[in-house]
Amino acid sequence: MPKGVRYVTNVRRCKPEGSLVFTKEGLVPIENVRIDSEVLTSQGYKKVLDNIYQGSQKLVTINTSIGDSYCTPEHRMAVLTSGNTFEWKQAKYLRESDFLVFPTEVLKVREGKTTLNYPLDSYFYKVRPVEIDEEVAWLLGYSFLRSDVYNTEQRSVVRFTISYDKQKIVEKLEKCFKKFSAFKSFKVSKHIHNNLIVSVEDSGLANIISKNSSESNPKILPEILQSSESIRGAYLGGFYDSFEKEQNICDISEFTFTFMEGNRMKTYLTSLQAMFSSLAIPSIFDSFRWRDKKCLRLSFNKWYSIKRWDEIPGNYSIIYENKRDLLDKTTKDLYLPKFISRSKEIRTVRKYYEEHKSYPKFIPVKVESVTTGNIEKTFDLSVEGEHEYFCAEGLLNHNSAQIAIGDCKDTEYLNAKNWASGNIPNSRAFSNNSVVCNDIEEVLNNEDFWKGYDGHGEPYGLINLKLSQSCGRIGETQYPDPDVVCYNPCFSGDTLIGVADGRGCVSIKQLTEEDKDVPVYSLNRETDEVEIQWGRHPRVTGKNKKLYRVYFDGVNAGEYIDVTDNHKFFTTDGRELTTLELEKGDSLPIFKKARISDSEEYLQVVSGSRRLAEHRMIAKFHWPDKFEEKLEPGKMNGCCETGGIVVHHKDENKTNNCIDNLEIMTFEEHNTHHGADYAGAGNPMFGKEHSEETKKLIGQRTKERCLDPEYREKLSKAQEPYKEQASIRMTQMKREWDIKNADELEKKFVEAGLSFVRFSDTETLGQKDCENCKEVFTFKWLDREKAFCSIECSNRKLEDGKLNSAGIKRVETNRKINEEKGKANFHKQVMIYKDLQEKNSTVWKKDWEEECKKQGVPFRFQTKSPNPYVCRNWGDFVERAKNYNHRISHVKELPGKHIVYNITVDNNHNLAIVTKTKDSNLNLSGVFISNCGEQSLCRAESCCLGELYLPNISSFEELKKTSSYLYRICKHSLTLPCHNSKETEEIVHKNMRMGIGVTGYLQATEEQKSWLSPCYRYLRAFDVEYSKKHNFPLSIKICTVKPAGSLSLLGGCTSGVHPGFAQFYKRRIRISSQSSLIKIAREHGYHIEYAKQFDGSLDHNTQIITFPVKLPKGTILASSCSAIEQLEWVKRLQTEWSDNSVSVTVYYKKEELPTIKEWLRKNYNNNIKTVSFLLHSEHGFIQAPLEEINEEEYNKIVSECRPITDLRNICYTDEKLEEVTVGLCDKGSCPLR
Repeated sequence: MPKGVRYVTNVRRCKPEGSLVFTKEGLVPIENVRIDSEVLTSQGYKKVLDNIYQGSQKLVTINTSIGDSYCTPEHRMAVLTSGNTFEWKQAKYLRESDFLVFPTEVLKVREGKTTLNYPLDSYFYKVRPVEIDEEVAWLLGYSFLRSDVYNTEQRSVVRFTISYDKQKIVEKLEKCFKKFSAFKSFKVSKHIHNNLIVSVEDSGLANIISKNSSESNPKILPEILQSSESIRGAYLGGFYDSFEKEQNICDISEFTFTFMEGNRMKTYLTSLQAMFSSLAIPSIFDSFRWRDKKCLRLSFNKWYSIKRWDEIPGNYSIIYENKRDLLDKTTKDLYLPKFISRSKEIRTVRKYYEEHKSYPKFIPVKVESVTTGNIEKTFDLSVEGEHEYFCAEGLLNHNSAQIAIGDCKDTEYLNAKNWASGNIPNSRAFSNNSVVCNDIEEVLNNEDFWKGYDGHGEPYGLINLKLSQSCGRIGETQYPDPDVVCYNPCFSGDTLIGVADGRGCVSIKQLTEEDKDVPVYSLNRETDEVEIQWGRHPRVTGKNKKLYRVYFDGVNAGEYIDVTDNHKFFTTDGRELTTLELEKGDSLPIFKKARISDSEEYLQVVSGSRRLAEHRMIAKFHWPDKFEEKLEPGKMNGCCETGGIVVHHKDENKTNNCIDNLEIMTFEEHNTHHGADYAGAGNPMFGKEHSEETKKLIGQRTKERCLDPEYREKLSKAQEPYKEQASIRMTQMKREWDIKNADELEKKFVEAGLSFVRFSDTETLGQKDCENCKEVFTFKWLDREKAFCSIECSNRKLEDGKLNSAGIKRVETNRKINEEKGKANFHKQVMIYKDLQEKNSTVWKKDWEEECKKQGVPFRFQTKSPNPYVCRNWGDFVERAKNYNHRISHVKELPGKHIVYNITVDNNHNLAIVTKTKDSNLNLSGVFISNCGEQSLCRAESCCLGELYLPNISSFEELKKTSSYLYRICKHSLTLPCHNSKETEEIVHKNMRMGIGVTGYLQATEEQKSWLSPCYRYLRAFDVEYSKKHNFPLSIKICTVKPAGSLSLLGGCTSGVHPGFAQFYKRRIRISSQSSLIKIAREHGYHIEYAKQFDGSLDHNTQIITFPVKLPKGTILASSCSAIEQLEWVKRLQTEWSDNSVSVTVYYKKEELPTIKEWLRKNYNNNIKTVSFLLHSEHGFIQAPLEEINEEEYNKIVSECRPITDLRNICYTDEKLEEVTVGLCDKGSCPLR
């Protein structure tokens, strides 16, 4: 995808959370696939451009010949059309005759070593990494079924049960054990059932095997899934060797694994099947019942599967060595459909291989059925090039890019649909492309932009974002829409971004040149906590732009940032302002990172009243799984409670927080690491031994020294560090006692018949409803007689059986209210402090208190207040005031024109801008300000539309009446919940954006057109009255003009503001191939054909019905009106009616291009929000929606078909109605079909 291009779609085609994607990092769960990762596609490896969480959605289950695949109904799967080609089909339309695509290419991963942390003792004080090679992988695969782990306080033993005739397995085990350590014992004994028992005493190995084969949640270690093909093959070889007949196995063959623990093993076997698929081995994963128990089975017993097994995993299996002849003896094989084999004789993969000495490019996987699935969290990847990727069972999936919005100066993007560039992929050919252009001069002389207009490609549409943001109807400024954003220029190139990768701060220009996503510091505005989020796609967003310098005052005087006029700022008191709206004294939230004191070795990020260690923040952000894996809540690191986690600096430089320099360890592992520095040769006594006489002399000297008081005092001081350790041990003992006491209290509460709650493993409290306010409150065991939650409630009496109104407020509501008050008061307190600081650098508490009294601001401190915004004392307040804000001094326009840059930040949509650096980027200060994202409408917003048939309305009063009906329908529709997205619900309920459209504009009389402007004013007044009455927010936009193509036909009108296409023409309607309308239309003589894709292939999912159309005489026709006339109509509607944009496609002829450019030069910037163009003919599109014909051809088509008047045979079953409720419009095809 070219830089600066954003793909947009409202069709959510997704895979569920946990689906394993084939990447160059190995098999990675889809939710963890990172941008810029490379995934396997049918054309090799391609980069991931985006990974989008799409919320919880209802799935379908595709039942295939190799097992089940899960996705959303609209998700597209590759369906084979020949041995090397395929087409895309939505999952809900798959049929039994379809064959999905399975790769014959083995997944290759990046070169590099993979290691496991191996504990050297049971206390985990000593740890060393062990490289995962083929033997270690084999051991992990073998141990899944064959091993048992026995743990005691003194030792840990791993035991393997092996058949008596498997001596080679014993030898292999002993060899593999040596990879870990010089184990304490290795024993081989004979069991009474004629089996061999191999046991090894090794706590580290026991820990690793326990993780590998957990009884409650067995899973394959990520280190195996994300390793090379040989490692994955060795793991499968070990798993194969372990599979002998056991009590939990009800059936077995040479290449079938069966388990009775159905649900427990499902996740493991799903991952195992993905490992087989990554090695190009098709395996069948299914379930069945045996003796009333659910069983799961994974098999690969066909010739092709065994052949591919023989190439990699078979080389690492001891048992398989003696069974290689099974390959030639195997008679079962995968069958090829006729359209692949092209021969009656070559019907299996084996025969194809023998004939061609190679495998087919793809293996066909037969679809058996599609059924309704569960609701699960879903994700969607955007992949460059072919927009596809192999996933999960090894099937080829499509992603969702359909609409593209790009930069009007991006040459690569502007040529993306140039017909002369060769065979354009279908995914690109059928996308709708537009450019953001706020100044028409940016494209008037750009040859690349106009190539599409002269018949060499598709003309790109124009989006005037600046005009869309600044006004509703043209000429009105009271209804701006500033949150409608596509591409918004932001920063100057030397703006320093606070990056969270150890570099401190980097200019946005450098980040753009690096062309990589980067972690940045961001402020969570709901919690006021500093977080790390991904900064996406740093880029150039404009040239020759005006910049404004925002200066700060007070202690930050001399600091500034350079931004564009429309950049957004959020203040500490909750307001959102643009650059030109900023005033002196406005307060911006501060970003600060520094060594807080001279004695502090680590860099700290200030977050409200807290200080966060930067190295811990970075490590947790980049390796959340490792962090959570080692985290033990409540555990101490020395004297600090940090969950037992230490983030170690490899080079011992505690300010070097580069990702590669950090390593997550437990406290014990960290101690062991540093203890090793004094082990062996690091110890001064290494290699020395005292004689007996020397030992006696040392003992005598020690006794004499202990008699000296000064020495005893010195010795006492030397013990100080150990006193802290003793204190820690006492704390641990107290914790153990508290846990025991909490367990006993549980029993007491149960025996007394009282409810209780266990807040933690050390605290158990009773729980009652207050007899006054009825709120739940907690109490200690010794206070179990309490009946009221507070003294106030105990003193308050009930009157007439009703609760006092003061007693029904909920505790949580009170807490939130108090926090909001505390936050507002703290802001005022700091503003007063800063005002005094401007007059005198030293602010005295007495002066501050006096000023607070004058302004009516609370000034008392509370030592133990639970409110985070109430300070403990004056010193606490002064420290927090320093770290609270930067205040605006003034804003000044900079001379000249500039290149501007932007970066988009996930979730919080703001980032830290550094305005001051010190000590080589170690100490930083600055502010948090908003970034500007790429959005259509507002972020995640949906629309609610209605339509008025203007030519059919007889009076102005009727227009007001019908438009108010539509308004009420839209308004109430906008209040409904959005089940799939909380974010969408919030923005829809806030903006209440609707679009009451008019259609048939060019068939209306001049009188009817004159009603539009006063009707708009009427609707605006009606919105104020109606919203106030029903307590709704005002609608940010109300009116629009849209094409309304099919809808216009119901009212007998031309669509929107479009002229009639021609006097006689063909109208092509695309519908699903599954629709029952296809059969009815064919029976009535209408021409039906499959839709053709750009590369000439047929889309068997979609068919086209052609209808003949004749317009009434006198209709304004596109063939007889100029492009300039059409543009003038758009301009008038944008001024008189539409406060949203007017959606239109202007038909033009090639010779009109000079006049079009001149009209745009004079009118575009201030009058047009959006516009698209299309050649009336000679546009090069096959199967165009509209095609002009003559009267003779029209009459011929009419004579061959009959009107469709009876649709009683179309019956919408419950299943189809459910599909309608969950379906989304795709490429113009309605789910109602």
